[in-house]
Amino acid sequence: MNKYFLFFLLLIFAFQNSFGWGEKGHKLIVKHAMEILPNEMKDFRQLSNYLIAEASQPDRRKKYMKDEFPKHFIDLDYFKEFNQARMIEDRDSLIKIYGDSLVTINGILPWVLNDTFRRLVLAMKLQQKEKTKELMRDLSHYYADAHQPMHTVLNYDGQLSGQKDIHERYEAEMLNQHLPELENAFDKDVKIKKTADPENTFFQTVYRSNTRCAILFAADLAAAAETSGKYDSLYYKILWFKTKYVTEEALQKAAVDIASIYYSAWLAAGKPKFNRFK
Repeated sequence: MNKYFLFFLLLIFAFQNSFGWGEKGHKLIVKHAMEILPNEMKDFRQLSNYLIAEASQPDRRKKYMKDEFPKHFIDLDYFKEFNQARMIEDRDSLIKIYGDSLVTINGILPWVLNDTFRRLVLAMKLQQKEKTKELMRDLSHYYADAHQPMHTVLNYDGQLSGQKDIHERYEAEMLNQHLPELENAFDKDVKIKKTADPENTFFQTVYRSNTRCAILFAADLAAAAETSGKYDSLYYKILWFKTKYVTEEALQKAAVDIASIYYSAWLAAGKPKFNRFK
């Protein structure tokens, strides 16, 4: 295949990879993250309404910021090293092999998470109120995306396996039908701990998410087989039945991880009081 055609094809795939957990899913995740924030950070809970309302702002930026798209995903299986269980996590080292353009086109989510975390720590240290709010918003969105299985794979929308639009069927249609159940499934008594190694944790998160892809693809095929390819109420009933527990687990983990990374940034910044920010 001509390398320029491949580049163009990957560019289209990357730019189409514009989903997340859906607006309602992102709001649900950050809502719970703020509810389980440690009491030591209780003055930051006043940001809950802002963070919930603006949970999908990073997605909206894709319409007018061309460099926003690749921040939301990483196509792990594009890289031969990942497929051989030896993923190169250093971005510069990966660029030396594949070039900056191909690395970027296939998504830069883990590195964006690490950069956003570091900038949040600095904003908290400097007690910059608006900057802290914006970075907490972005960090929660990107981290939630890292827990979405389809944000870690080349076949992010089933376009390579004859399962086109699986992304929307799963994370928008199905998710929205079961929001009350998903909300009730959150554990509100979880203990939030410091994230010891954020950069490593971000990569472990996308690896874990990637392992859920096979379950989602299999569930979609099984549901469609029972309905002769019709995406009707029975299809969604089966899809939910087969993916309910991994979905609950992913959303819960996303909320806990977001609360933990907020807590870690706050600790690294010296435990500042938000009420004193300017």
